[in-house]
Amino acid sequence: MGKSVELSFLYHTKDDDEGSKLIAKYYLDGQVAKELEFGWTNRVLKSFIELLKQFPIEIYEGHFSHYEKHLELLWEREPSSDTYLLTFDLLTESDSQFSVTVDEKCIHDFGLALEVEMHNAPSIEEYFSSSNEKA
Repeated sequence: MGKSVELSFLYHTKDDDEGSKLIAKYYLDGQVAKELEFGWTNRVLKSFIELLKQFPIEIYEGHFSHYEKHLELLWEREPSSDTYLLTFDLLTESDSQFSVTVDEKCIHDFGLALEVEMHNAPSIEEYFSSSNEKA
């Protein structure tokens, strides 16, 4: 099965100055190896999604970083296979990096899927309402 990355939304607030709460999961052979719940403002989130959809964007020079220190992305092109080594850094502990090797189309598709998920994510009110119902 190999390695994979999943980003999913707990909730999304539409205002640019507000934020979203996400979960990043890194899978090794189908099992969750690392997981981080984190929040990003929508400005950062939208920049990240645009990077993925238009990957690679030269101004980032192989490193997506921002003022919200939860998750960063670094990449290196592997010319022999025409793929990219993507390294996600959770910025939480010493063993917080994980990597996947993918082609450019896969990165674009990931960006498109993340954008769709953002638009379909529950609002913060819906999230807390469903959380209270489960308790």
